[in-house]
Amino acid sequence: MKDLLIKNGDLVFTGTDFRLVEGSEQLRQNVESILKTAQGEYFLDEDLGLNRENILGKGFDEELARTDIVEAIGQEERIEEVTEIDFVKHRRELQVNLKMTKADDEKIELEVDLDAG
Repeated sequence: MKDLLIKNGDLVFTGTDFRLVEGSEQLRQNVESILKTAQGEYFLDEDLGLNRENILGKGFDEELARTDIVEAIGQEERIEEVTEIDFVKHRRELQVNLKMTKADDEKIELEVDLDAG
């Protein structure tokens, strides 16, 4: 599967052509997009995205946040298992470090920065 390459929320161009991404890089980009989308935000699919209730604010609960993240990543059928989730909180930003396994047993690592309000 190929997709448009997105960096920092912007499409990436080479000259006047869109850059494409495929394979594991496309999968990483898709998981990051799911986690950066607040559940209910996308009007065509209100179930898409991450429930952010347990991530926002001062009462951050790692176990509840882990559950929400695993549930959100479950929207990506090519991910078989989330094997590790680590959090680093910096004031209003939450860095999520993920280790996942694809259905073909390939290991995927991803770092996602989320606004933790």
